[in-house]
Amino acid sequence: MYWLITPLVAALWDARTGEIPDFITIPGIVVSFIYSLLLSPLQALNMLLFGVGGYLMYRYGMVGGGDVLLLLAISAFLPEIPLVQFYVLFAAMALTTAAYGLYLRARERPLLLLPVLVLPPLLSLLYGTILMATIPRSRFVREIPLEELREEDILAEPVEGFPKKVIERGDVERLRKLGIERMKILTNLPRMGPFLFLVLLLMEVRPDPSLLFTSPVQALFLLF
Repeated sequence: MYWLITPLVAALWDARTGEIPDFITIPGIVVSFIYSLLLSPLQALNMLLFGVGGYLMYRYGMVGGGDVLLLLAISAFLPEIPLVQFYVLFAAMALTTAAYGLYLRARERPLLLLPVLVLPPLLSLLYGTILMATIPRSRFVREIPLEELREEDILAEPVEGFPKKVIERGDVERLRKLGIERMKILTNLPRMGPFLFLVLLLMEVRPDPSLLFTSPVQALFLLF
């Protein structure tokens, strides 16, 4: 279980600060890729394919960059299943969405937690996800001056002449040239690091393929 140390540290950091820093993930990515090449060509291929797919998901604001890098950092130690990182990611997305939906709605109406006491786990995930979908998107939107825009901020609405959704290096200057003075960004978004660790811990304690292959069904509510 030693390979759970990195996800645990990342989970604690993410819960406290809302981000997973590169100094936690980058060294692990190097080690994981080298180990994958020595261990199994399939694992190395999995890692490369997930790196491409994960970057595209990050680029379009579907997932945090730190979450993708964390899964890359432990890729060599995951079960040897094609594209297993995506299954872990979708399971964590499902858990994150459901948990935040239950938490945020239960703060307003505690009785909404009662169905969880009688529903089976998968239906509880679906129930929490539906609750999350009922939260107004405006709750996670904040308007800021362009000068406060930072790398990895996610835009809340499209900007004409700027096709990207996630801010990267040099983008602030590009937006300034477009005459943009203020931007709406998504803020206080659910923190997935702790739930990534939870999924990995469940896989270690009680390996069950259904955890990986049924949770993506709930994740579809988050993506679409």
